[in-house]
Amino acid sequence: MKQNILLTDLDKIIIFELDKEAKDKSISRNELIRQILSSHIKYPELQELENNYIDIINKCLIVIERNSNLIDTIMKGVNENE
Repeated sequence: MKQNILLTDLDKIIIFELDKEAKDKSISRNELIRQILSSHIKYPELQELENNYIDIINKCLIVIERNSNLIDTIMKGVNENE
C-alpha cells in the first residue's frame, strides 16, 4: 500500500538543488525523492554485497599470488635442469 509523506520547512536551497537534479535526470522532483529514499534504505544491503565482493576479490588475489609463486618455482627448476 502506498502512502504519502509531507515534508515541511525545507530550505529553499535544498528544493532548488532537488529540482535541478530532477531536471538533469528528466524526472519529477517526487520521483527523485523516491529514488533517494529507496537508495538510502537499500544502502546497508548494498554495502554488505560490496564487502562480500571485496572479500572474494582478496581471496582470489591470494590464490593468484600463490599460483604465480608456484609457477616461478617450477620454472626455476625447469631452467636449472636444462
